[in-house]
Amino acid sequence: MANLGDISGALPIIRAGGSTANRAVFTPNQTEGVILTYNEGTWEDQPDALTIGPSWIESFQQFPAGTPYIYNLNFYWPSVPVNGVNMSGIDQTVLEAANAWQGIGENLYGFEIGNEVNGRRLVILPSSTKSLIRTRRMEWNQPTAG
Repeated sequence: MANLGDISGALPIIRAGGSTANRAVFTPNQTEGVILTYNEGTWEDQPDALTIGPSWIESFQQFPAGTPYIYNLNFYWPSVPVNGVNMSGIDQTVLEAANAWQGIGENLYGFEIGNEVNGRRLVILPSSTKSLIRTRRMEWNQPTAG
């Protein structure tokens, strides 16, 4: 990474996220960085669920100082189980964002909320295209306001 920065004049921006970000749950008291859960017969190339803890965010310090990050936040709606208790999806997104901000600090270039959300099941089934747009806007405005 440092060589790329030396040659190009700037460190590359790292996007930490992808398909599994939609299924990631931040668990503040988890000692492992990442715990992956695979179920037989579902996804073949990625876990069905994963939990991330503070060590995951600490791992971002392994790249050269000043490396910028785009951090992909989870996007649960309306709730997600955390330590056996249902937590508001918005609260989970805000919890993860606060910990990412604290751990990455000024190197945080930006947040990406959810990944490929067009593949996500809608909670409210729209009756028209206008309804679909309103529903998506509502789903996006709430977590971004957090």
